[in-house]
This record gives sequence, structure tokens and C-alpha cells, in this order.
Amino acid sequence: MSAEVRVSPLSEISPFMLECMNDGLAVTITVNGRSMMPLLRDKRDAAVLKKPPEDAPLKAGDVPLYLRDSGQYVLHRVVSVQPDGRYTMMGDNQTVREYGIRHDQILAVASAFHCGKKTITDESPGYKRHVWLWLHCPPCRYLWVFVYRVIGKFRSA
Repeated sequence: MSAEVRVSPLSEISPFMLECMNDGLAVTITVNGRSMMPLLRDKRDAAVLKKPPEDAPLKAGDVPLYLRDSGQYVLHRVVSVQPDGRYTMMGDNQTVREYGIRHDQILAVASAFHCGKKTITDESPGYKRHVWLWLHCPPCRYLWVFVYRVIGKFRSA
């Protein structure tokens, strides 16, 4: 007997997710979109989310789930923290930064990722190298995005 899988938008399940995280539980969501490639693949990989720290700001490299003022839920990486406490975000597969994300928009922060059959924690050495490369070597990011998009065009042709 197989279980029925229901896909629900985050807008429907976010109150339940927040309640679970407030109770100290972690919540796992399947990602939707390509903005966090190569780490997270669309509709295949998942992020394990926990309640963000209340007493300390996030740091560069963290991957929070946040709610844009438009009502859109986004899972992107913190690129920097501004002096006023606002965050600059960018997906790993993007080249444009998003400025001005407030701490009150942060709903959760990823503590691990399920990538295929592999689980990667935010403390694993390979993940830390990935984060360092993405934050400190912008040419590598731009090269990856370019190569990924070129390969994607050939695959779809």
C-alpha cells in the first residue's frame, strides 16, 4: 500500500510549520525552483528548517526561509549582514543580490539538506567549503551559472 503525497504551497502550511518550530521541532520542505543549484535541485532535494535564533543575527552563509513583502516565500543564502541589521540575500544559482531583508521576515533557517540520498549538515566540511567558495570567489559563482545555463540550453534543444 502506498501513501498519498499531497503537495501544499507554503502559504497554506506555514502556520503549522512555525508552530512546530516554536515547539522545538525541525521541519523538512522540498525545494521548488532552481535558484539554489548546484546545492539544491528543483522538486528533488529538501531543506531541514529550524527556528531562527532570536538573540543573534544570522551570518553570511546561512540559508534562511524568508517571506518577501510581496508574500513570496524564498530560500536563499545570506551574502552579508548590513550595519543596520538587514540582510543581503542571493541564491547560489543567481548573480543578482536582494538587499534589505529584515530579521522579522526570517521564518526559519536551514540546518541540513537532503540532496538525493545524501544528507548534508551545515557543519559538514564539504558544505563549509561550498559556502566559502560561493561567498569569497564570485568568479566561480558566475562561471558555474554560465556553464549551467549553457548546458541547460543544449539539453532542452
